[in-house]
Amino acid sequence: MHALVLAALASSPGPAHGAHEDPAARAVPTEPEPVAVTLAGPASVREPLHELLAELLAPLSVAPRWRARDAPDLLEAISPRSPDPTLLASVMVDLSHDDHALIFVADRGFTRILVRRVPLADGVDEVAREQIGAIASGAIQALLAGAQIGMTRDEAARAVRASTSTPTTAPEPAPTPTPKPAPASTPTPEPPPEPSSTAPFASEPTPTATAPRPIPWTAATAGYHVSFWRGGEAIGHGPQLGLELGAGRPGWTAGLALSGAALLPQTVGEPVLATRLTGASLRLAALVRGWVHPKVALRGQLGLGLDLLRAAPEGGARRWTPLPMAEATFATDLFVTARLWIGVGLALSSDLVDTRIVDGAGVVVLDPWRVRPGLRLGLGWRFAGATARRR
Repeated sequence: MHALVLAALASSPGPAHGAHEDPAARAVPTEPEPVAVTLAGPASVREPLHELLAELLAPLSVAPRWRARDAPDLLEAISPRSPDPTLLASVMVDLSHDDHALIFVADRGFTRILVRRVPLADGVDEVAREQIGAIASGAIQALLAGAQIGMTRDEAARAVRASTSTPTTAPEPAPTPTPKPAPASTPTPEPPPEPSSTAPFASEPTPTATAPRPIPWTAATAGYHVSFWRGGEAIGHGPQLGLELGAGRPGWTAGLALSGAALLPQTVGEPVLATRLTGASLRLAALVRGWVHPKVALRGQLGLGLDLLRAAPEGGARRWTPLPMAEATFATDLFVTARLWIGVGLALSSDLVDTRIVDGAGVVVLDPWRVRPGLRLGLGWRFAGATARRR
């Protein structure tokens, strides 16, 4: 069965409206940029997230420096005493709360900081890890592209102080200078409204200056195919193996699927004119998959291939017959884990030359339908690249 994989890619925070990029920051670094990644919380939740983040950061031109802590230090996340100027970004993920996780991504020098809050309805499960990974890797991609992220340090401090029960761990914002009084004849303008302390977690826009690079993925598939050549008179079936290559972003993946299948022996025709059929097939298809649920994706495939049939009439010579084919498949993929999925689908195969099977005397023993419905059932395993789980 043609199956599909994923790759998870992250949404990329970008500069606020009107922000300017440094053209020099667009240059591709000759060496990977160092990035500090701190995971704070119980070891049981840190380790699976460490594995996912390492997978998401692997395709990027960064060199992660991993740190693990049992408890978070919000002062370090927003305003460290001695920031390392060589770091492209400093990431901290606070996993110490039962109902939410906090993600901090600071740029070089901690001039701007991205702050995000991820609700934990079922703890730090697979879906939560995917969301955290998408936020962190997307922010790092934006910094690699020279974009600005998040908010100022003072705004981040206010947001953290309003969202935590331990405000002493967050730095105080710098005092706001008192404006000079306006002349008596000129009305004093109203000061701009104070930004909402909850905006960074719920409604802060995250435009992107540069589109994030799709994360490549590869997968292996195994399954079983059934094709109805002519109702119940002849049914082609057999095992199938495949390889899939592609790339993805959050919510969808696209790529190519190469598969080969065997046609198990069957006998067609009248007993006196019985012919034994065996063979194999090869397919190359373009595929697209979109998620409708964190564990359910819809997949479509369209491709070309070749069926090679061997007809062995009773008492006659064996004959190989090539059949150029076109095939379309629509399937549903149910993800058991981030890497393993089960696929069930319907297929339509079209014989491009309208082939008939004949015996040695030229008698037609099987006239298959030119368009043949079929079923596909299989398993897929993603063994490289990032998943593209819908956020």
